[in-house]
This record gives sequence, C-alpha cells and structure tokens, in this order.
Amino acid sequence: MSLARMRHLVRKEMIQLWRNPLTLRLIIAVPLIQTIVFGYVTTTEVRNLKLLICDQDGSALSRDLAVRLSASRYFRLVGTVQDPREIDGWLDEGRAKVAVLLPRRLSAYLTAGRRASIQIILDGSNSSEATIALAYLQKFFYTQSSRLALSLADRAGMSRPHPQGIGLRSRIWFNPELRSVNYMIPGMMCLILFMVTSLLTALSIVREKETGTMEQLVVTPIKPAELILGKTLPFALVAMIEAVLVLSFGTLWFGVAFKGSWLWLALASALFVIAVLGLGMFVSTLAHTQAQAMLVNQLFMATNMLLSGFMFPISSMPPAIKYFTYLVPLRYFLEIVRSLYLKGTGPECWWPQLAMLAIFGLALFGLSALRFRKRID
Repeated sequence: MSLARMRHLVRKEMIQLWRNPLTLRLIIAVPLIQTIVFGYVTTTEVRNLKLLICDQDGSALSRDLAVRLSASRYFRLVGTVQDPREIDGWLDEGRAKVAVLLPRRLSAYLTAGRRASIQIILDGSNSSEATIALAYLQKFFYTQSSRLALSLADRAGMSRPHPQGIGLRSRIWFNPELRSVNYMIPGMMCLILFMVTSLLTALSIVREKETGTMEQLVVTPIKPAELILGKTLPFALVAMIEAVLVLSFGTLWFGVAFKGSWLWLALASALFVIAVLGLGMFVSTLAHTQAQAMLVNQLFMATNMLLSGFMFPISSMPPAIKYFTYLVPLRYFLEIVRSLYLKGTGPECWWPQLAMLAIFGLALFGLSALRFRKRID
C-alpha cells in the first residue's frame, strides 16, 4: 500500500468537495439547523395544554383549585363553563385538550371530611400527550388533597393527620430536570455522524461511475485498498468535524454538559465511523446512479433512526421488532454516547456495545471491500 498514492486521492476528494460550495455549506448548515429543530421541537414535555374548567360548585375552594391549576406552566386556561354538556363541544372542536369537572358540593364534602370526586376528561387523539397530561393532573390533585387536609385540620384545631401507607420520595439521577434536550443532543450527534458519513461516501463512489471518471481510476496503479481508503477517509474527517460542531453547539446553546471522557468518545466514534463507512461502501456497490444511492441510503438511515432508540424507547417495541434492533449499529453507539454524555461512565459500563461496534465495523467494511471491484460495471 502506497501512502503517497492514497494521499493524492484524499487530496483529490477534498478539492472536489471544496469546489462545490453549495454542498459544503449544506454539510455545515443542515446539521446545525437539525440540532436546533430537534432541540426545541422534539420534546416529551407537555406545556401550555389548552384547559377547560367546568366549575359547578362555585365555592371559594373550587375557584382556588381552578386558579392554581391554570397557573401551572403545563396548562393554559382557555375557558370556564358551568354546564357539563358544553364540554363535548370544546373537545370536539379542538378548543380544549383537557377538561376538569369540579362537581357541586365539592367544598361541602371536603369540609365535612368526606370524599369528593373530580372528573378529568382528556382528548386521547394524541395518546402520548394525553398520558403525560394525566400524570400531571394526578400529581397536582394529590398535592392539593394533602394541602387541603392539613389546612382543614389546622382550621378545626385538630392534630394534623398522620400519613398512612408508603411515602414516596423520588430522586432523579443524570437528568434531574428531565429536560428532553439533554437526551436529544447526544442522539443528534450520533445521527449526523451516520447521515453524513454514509451518504457522502456512497455518493462519492457512485459519482465516479456516473460521470465515467472511474475509467481513469482503473488505468492508474492505485490498488483497491488504497482506493477504498482514499475515498472514505475524507468523509470520515468531515463527519468528525460535524460531530464536534453539534456537541459544541449543544453545550454552548442548549447548556447540555458533557460528563464523560473525550478520549473514549473519540474511540467509540472512530469505531462507529468505520461501520458507517462500510455501510456507505455497501450502498455504492448496490447503486449505479446518485439517485439510487440516495434512496438506498435513506432506507438504511430510516431503519437505524427508528430502531436504534433515538426517538422511541426500544423497551416499548413489540418483541419481534426488538430482535431486529440488535442488527442496527446506531443502537450501540447511542447507548455509549448517552452514557458518556449524561452519566460520565467508563468502558466498564458499555464495553459490550463497544465490542459490537467493532464487529459491525469489520463485518460491514469487509463485506463492502469484497463486493467492491476496481473495474467498470
């Protein structure tokens, strides 16, 4: 293997990339735009949910509950009604997503120490939104119930009621504020590494076939291994630069702190890049035009994004689908990066994922090299 020949080929690829300013700008701008979009838009939090309150009681206590609930950052009061039959129209027309019915004699029942029921009606067309909203409401009314019980006991001059059963004290590690952006930014870095590396590698080789310049490479003394490395190394470098940009942007703009070792992150990224380079080479052996390469690459990218746990937890997937996730390299890299980023752990916690990345890298790169031929198809 000649380093000089490979160096010239790498230089050729960099010059070709530099001479296409639009592609260069897109390579830099698109990942940053995607980071902003995913950081702000893709979230599991529910805020400003449209709230309708039906207050049949009209007491000071029911009004106080309504004010406290509407003052929450999770809900935005859009209206109040007294007739429960009006609730249907609000939910049907989408003017409200949540309705809370405060029944008659609510204050009288609670003052007398009797149990009172409050009805919650949710728009379940968005099941995820409704589930999270229901959890917020249950926690709110549990807290208000305890507060009212203590207040009524003090007002009556009675001893405060002792808590019964199990008392829950929760403590959240690694992401105490449960900010979705802390979970999404590391995932974006992984996705961008995958997207840039696989797509640019596949397009670079297919472009040689499509424009006919592969003939010029055939008559040169370049060996197949040199051609493969010369074609893949420039885009591996571009992908690593993209990853650094996304991580820096996530830290400086969104305030997501990196708690792990940069050295281990670089090692895991290198193994992942090798696997994705092999995938890009494999795509180039299947496609004969750049349009075909983009379509095939989109198939692999969508599969990796959906089955890796990037957006949807693997634990919630059907058992049959879970087995397919083991064939997705992005799954293992995501687990490593999120563990490094949020937990600051070492390889003792994720060495099986690191080993799987190495296996995928060798397998995909080896398969692609076997399929690749230094000849005109």
